[in-house]
Amino acid sequence: MQWVKTNILSLIILALFILYGLTGLKTCNFLGKQAAPKADTVYSSHTEYIQQPPQVIPQYIPMPSSSQAPVFIPQQYKPDTTLNGVLRQYIELLNKYLAKNNYSDSVVLKDSTGHRVGVVNLEDQISENKFAYRKPSYQLNFPVTTNTITITKPAKKRNEIYFGGVIEGSTKTVLNAAGLGAMLKTKKDALWGITAKYQFSNQSINYELSRYFKLSFRKQ
Repeated sequence: MQWVKTNILSLIILALFILYGLTGLKTCNFLGKQAAPKADTVYSSHTEYIQQPPQVIPQYIPMPSSSQAPVFIPQQYKPDTTLNGVLRQYIELLNKYLAKNNYSDSVVLKDSTGHRVGVVNLEDQISENKFAYRKPSYQLNFPVTTNTITITKPAKKRNEIYFGGVIEGSTKTVLNAAGLGAMLKTKKDALWGITAKYQFSNQSINYELSRYFKLSFRKQ
């Protein structure tokens, strides 16, 4: 208890300094708060269409529908007057009816701007006067947009002023000195500092001026 009574003033100052450090102090600007200059930027957008692998659609099975015989029969399809002629016509029509006719087509897909985004391929087979099968497939180009930000004018460097404090102590004395200081950071990243400290042992005020330079290490 005797030690606490002897160093009561130092303990109070130390507690206030710690509280001050925890709450923090914003950067000082004696010319008033001003918005930091913003860098000039250029925004550009590029859309690239990446071709996708072909995709096969499951086989299409057509639904049956009603049919109607034509009213007018062309001359080549009218029955012959002889038995051999009718048999020949029958064989010709049967071959045409059972023949497997293959057809292929493609449909180009475009977006609202007219840009080609893909193609749909159709493979059809017709036999017995109907679709035997339909095999559609497609290949699409998915758009990928890349946004690029180019900084044409970096933000200008400004002088900055910082304000803070310092305390000194040792293993024998909790608090030897306490003080306040300010530091100036120039546009060229040079640091100037000044500190005023109060020494409790001899009740004097000491001043300190500091100067720091920025070191740059370049890779060879």
